[in-house]
Amino acid sequence: MNIKFNPSLQDAFIWASNKNGVYTTKSGYTWLLSHTVTNVQPSATWSWIWKLKLPKKLKFLFWLACHNYVPTLFLLNNRNMASSALCSRCGLEDETFLHCVRDCNFSKSIWHHVGFHDENFFLDMEVSHWLKEGSLGHQSFIFAATVWWAWHHRNLMCLNNETWTISHLSYNIHSMVDSFNLCFKNNSQIDQVERFIRWNDDNYSCDILNVDGSCMGTPMRAGFGGII
Repeated sequence: MNIKFNPSLQDAFIWASNKNGVYTTKSGYTWLLSHTVTNVQPSATWSWIWKLKLPKKLKFLFWLACHNYVPTLFLLNNRNMASSALCSRCGLEDETFLHCVRDCNFSKSIWHHVGFHDENFFLDMEVSHWLKEGSLGHQSFIFAATVWWAWHHRNLMCLNNETWTISHLSYNIHSMVDSFNLCFKNNSQIDQVERFIRWNDDNYSCDILNVDGSCMGTPMRAGFGGII
């Protein structure tokens, strides 16, 4: 069979799912529907991620992890983008996502410091199941915050050659948890503290300075103000 090409015509992209070869949103949507997997088991769906009361950056990290898209050395090596899959911090195992944020000695020490000592916590090797159990458990906020800062600290060590102390990381984790409590818990779930505010001049004939202060979680994050 002889095939002849017309040299006067330029090469062009052709969308095979439309008769005229031109891509449209409707034809793309129809194509996606034709490739949709049916009878998906509830455990294989990711809707639970988007329902979490967490910032979108954490949800996106969880979504990447469940799809094995987090750029660990294991993934980059499989795509010929890294010379080795071995963890560059401990050098003991391949840097998968679970090794990176949980099992590496640098990350495990963080988990121990914030209260995760049960050995069963470190046995689950299914990423999606481990993330789901932790995110929906009674320690969901501190779990999510520790995952985030364990991954962040890994990037600081590997990309910036920077190492933080456990105390520094613990402070950031608990500060993030405080923010989660303020943003995502109902008002009824937060302890209400009575504040008595009163202006008092007692008829003095001088200037009076009334001051007030507040502290959020730790004295390191405090503020004050005054009215003359």
